[in-house]
Amino acid sequence: MFLVHRFSEDAALCLHRMRHQERASHTALAAVSIERLLVRAKAGASGMRISGHSNAMRRRSLGSVFACLSFAYSLAGAALAQQPETSKFGAWETQCSPSTNNVKLCALVQKAMSEEQPNVGLMVAVRKAAGMPNGVIQVFAPLGTFLLEGVGVKVDEAEFPKLPFFRCTQITCAAEGAISNNLMSKMLNGKNLLITIYANPGEGLRHILALDGFKDGYNALPQ
Repeated sequence: MFLVHRFSEDAALCLHRMRHQERASHTALAAVSIERLLVRAKAGASGMRISGHSNAMRRRSLGSVFACLSFAYSLAGAALAQQPETSKFGAWETQCSPSTNNVKLCALVQKAMSEEQPNVGLMVAVRKAAGMPNGVIQVFAPLGTFLLEGVGVKVDEAEFPKLPFFRCTQITCAAEGAISNNLMSKMLNGKNLLITIYANPGEGLRHILALDGFKDGYNALPQ
């Protein structure tokens, strides 16, 4: 049994470590949505025994991870003297935050909790990128995820190549891939996006994200 780390101590440690991370602006942007999971994640992690097949995820509770990201973003936002801009599109939300050179960074985001383990969550972010006609899809998963399996992607019954993990910070692991024409078409017209991360080899944790509002949210993203 484990308990969520004290918020203030963990957040302070997080901020110190994040100052030495690359892509800090993208991590801060991800935190805008992840902080919405804080209350639910803390409730699921505190005082709960994690089942045997999630031993790989014991090193840090999601409550701690989300709290860390939330606190780091709030301080980053204060330093920038500007609050993030948000807009709701069905089940999705656009999050926009300035980078260090005052270029607006925007992503269409949604978070979800695992079907098998309700205390395990992730966040999906879609953003437009230069040289990529349909943009990129990113998945932010908790530490302890089995990285070699990658991230499974399905839209309704259509399965797509797994996304590889490209980086882990002290607070999260991120997978990323270009969005193909086929994947984009399915996401624009489909019902559900199914994202699977792995606690151990072959032991997937499914996360279902509704595609309601995705089309309007994606079209609202700046080029």
